[in-house]
Amino acid sequence: LELWIKALAANCQKLLTAISSGDVHRWITSKLFKKPEAAVTKLERDFGKRFVYAEAYGAEALKIHQTLTSYFDKKLRRYPFSNTTLGEVTALLAAWRREFEELVWYSQQSYAVAQARGFAQSLVMERPKYFLDGWEYTKVINFPIQSTAGDITNIAVENLEIFAAAAGLGMPLKVQLHDELLIEVPEAQASLGERVLKAAMEHEVLIPDINGTLHAVTFPVDTKTDT
Repeated sequence: LELWIKALAANCQKLLTAISSGDVHRWITSKLFKKPEAAVTKLERDFGKRFVYAEAYGAEALKIHQTLTSYFDKKLRRYPFSNTTLGEVTALLAAWRREFEELVWYSQQSYAVAQARGFAQSLVMERPKYFLDGWEYTKVINFPIQSTAGDITNIAVENLEIFAAAAGLGMPLKVQLHDELLIEVPEAQASLGERVLKAAMEHEVLIPDINGTLHAVTFPVDTKTDT
């Protein structure tokens, strides 16, 4: 969700096309390693996903390298990226920023705008954040993206309360974890509960890009049931 929001805010059409057409992390990894998508392994995809999210949060090469090499895969029972060198990460980072220069420019502009205003804000509900403890770059550029994901999820929770009540389900929300919602309903109403949850979460929002253009988007939601 956050990568999609940042792509919208930066108006990065290349990344938006990839997000809407399939497995964006496999596509990104194919760009990083300069190989066909079909040839990208599961482990390489995992590497690419972790690399991109670290970069999106404002990390530089040293921090990204530390993030990757310290990752322990519980299924593999090993550190799969421990042999990655800082030089390799530095080269990948430079290639990534050349490929998606709109994202780099957005982060720089987002930081400059926040400093000029005296605060950063979420992109949907326009919730402000004042950085009284200093203008740390990563915190400033991350707030609009992370808080916007929170805006979208908060709207979904409000929708769920209304839709569930109308469907006779009461308020079934049990857990909210970042952009995920877990509801609990009687087994006989599982199908209804899933439909209500999906309807509540798939709502249209307007995301402004750095130039002020509004993008109407409905983020698709995957749901599953368990008993």
